[in-house]
Amino acid sequence: HSLTACDGLTFMSRNQWKARSRKANDPPQRLPTPVSHVFIHHTVTPDQCHNQAAYVAAVRSMQDFHMDNRNWSDIGYNFLMGGDGRIYEARGWYTVRAHTLGMNDKSVNLALMGNYESVAPPKKMLDLAQKWVECAVEKGVVSGLYQLHGHRDQTCTSSPGQAFYDIIKSWKYFKGGPLDTYIHNTNLQMPGNYARDKLSGGRQ
Repeated sequence: HSLTACDGLTFMSRNQWKARSRKANDPPQRLPTPVSHVFIHHTVTPDQCHNQAAYVAAVRSMQDFHMDNRNWSDIGYNFLMGGDGRIYEARGWYTVRAHTLGMNDKSVNLALMGNYESVAPPKKMLDLAQKWVECAVEKGVVSGLYQLHGHRDQTCTSSPGQAFYDIIKSWKYFKGGPLDTYIHNTNLQMPGNYARDKLSGGRQ
């Protein structure tokens, strides 16, 4: 049957954004589906992209940072969304990610590119993000009775930004934190460090 929500989304595959191969010494873990949690993030990076090529370059830069500076096996997210509304496949639907310590093997996540601490994402991105969650349910990746969280509900971070977090509180099946699995020491996996390190030229 037709996947109605999925049909309304435009996905960019890893091949399309020319992703690097995952590190060979760390084979992927298959995500045990369906999972019962969905996490929403922001990347903190300034959203100054104005065309598809710029978004592709931004996703590739994020992958480089996660693999080279964080020493992760691949880009940390399952999916990212650009301001162009396209959804970029990171680890995809069925691979355990690295961005929400304590919940990586029990959830999928979507990161919206940009900093949404004081300004909310555009309505187009918000609508498509909710459609992405519906798509995950349609595909059987996420259970029908899931819980939706902001990244901050599980780890010590401001993600997905206060302005964005205030919006997702009204989304279907939202459950605020701190969750029972909350992790306090998250210096190694806070996406905020990406922007900070990149802007300062340093690494942590």
